[in-house]
Amino acid sequence: MPGLSDFSVYSALLPILAVLFLHKKVNKWPIWVILIYSIYSFLNDLSILYLAKTNTNIKILLYYYTLIEYLLFTILLLLIIRSKFFKKIFIFISISFACFCVYWILIGNFTRFDSLQTSIECIIIIITCLFYLYEQLTKPQVEFIHSNYKFWIVISLLIYLAGVFFLFAYAADLPKKENEKYWPILHICNIIKNLLFAVAIYISSRPEDIEETYYSQS
Repeated sequence: MPGLSDFSVYSALLPILAVLFLHKKVNKWPIWVILIYSIYSFLNDLSILYLAKTNTNIKILLYYYTLIEYLLFTILLLLIIRSKFFKKIFIFISISFACFCVYWILIGNFTRFDSLQTSIECIIIIITCLFYLYEQLTKPQVEFIHSNYKFWIVISLLIYLAGVFFLFAYAADLPKKENEKYWPILHICNIIKNLLFAVAIYISSRPEDIEETYYSQS
């Protein structure tokens, strides 16, 4: 019988199927980034499930996953955020963090979970998501914030990363049995993230979905 981890892995198919069904109406760059991320996430999780059964060290996949996931989230948020000043800061921080991740990959010490990298990733992306929400609330617009697909993308990232932050922060130091006890938190957050991605894709395909219009713009 499929477990929670299986549902988590296959939940990545939700946004993929949403794009396939609505492909004629999908014409926004953030949605294509979500599609690429979902495909990569699905294939990576399948690889981890298979390799874990063969007692292969899967931590190298986690190190690469953190880097690629962060870069895709960065592209996604850069396509959504409007403030040019914040984008410049975000790009500088992202390049620095990406170099930091590459450094740890080149070292090749894959004996521990990459808690430091994943924790920093969570902090940077959460702060950026909060800035987006602040940006939306402080500027007049002609539509309800929840009727825009970008809002649901940001909320999905916020829920996912806020939910797994403390789990990732302590994963490297917890015994294996303790990790297994708390790991369902990751599966639940991942399912919610993919479900909200699918919601965002559906909303983006609606004819009535319009881009937010501001009276002022930074």
